[in-house]
Amino acid sequence: MERTIERLILFKRYLKEMNRLKVDKIRSHELAEIAGVSAAQVRQDLMNIGYSGNQRGYEVKPLTESIEHFLGTDEVQNVAIIGIGNLGRSIIGYFTGYRSMFRIIAGFDRNQRKTGRVIHGCKCYSIDDFERVVNDKEISIAIIAVPAPSAQSVADICIRSGIRGIVNFTPMRLQVPESIYVSDVDIAVSLEKVAFFVSNTGNEATHEPDR
Repeated sequence: MERTIERLILFKRYLKEMNRLKVDKIRSHELAEIAGVSAAQVRQDLMNIGYSGNQRGYEVKPLTESIEHFLGTDEVQNVAIIGIGNLGRSIIGYFTGYRSMFRIIAGFDRNQRKTGRVIHGCKCYSIDDFERVVNDKEISIAIIAVPAPSAQSVADICIRSGIRGIVNFTPMRLQVPESIYVSDVDIAVSLEKVAFFVSNTGNEATHEPDR
């Protein structure tokens, strides 16, 4: 299921660009090329969300809307970020002005020198206020960008506060209930993996294969 969702996100991004370029129709083999899968897999993915095309392809705008509705990104979702260090500030900055259905509307940190500040339009609070702010602002997703030793304790705060999804930028594997989805993003591991394949395969290195 995760790979299907990843492909649908790729399709959505591509379709939005096609819509911007005023392209009306797209065929399954074009979507297959950007995802590195077969056209049959694309058709299956789209059938799974209840969308089917015809011999002339798919209509770009309705297909984009169908994928957004399925992914739940047709409505704005509020996001919190915990850890206002270099990485945390960069993430907030990335989303500032970015046309996305996700808004980072609250930042949290233990350092009192950082709380009360507004960074790229995002107000920063004490971690002690996390549960209150999450409830007041109806936040369901949290980004964890703290030092590794603090990751689990921060995740525990998220769990107690009703957070349902976590993007984890630390190398720690978090212990959470099955009802909470965690996506781990470890940039260092990705770089090491790429370096390994560059060193061992040379010019044969390619994209990570579909699983």
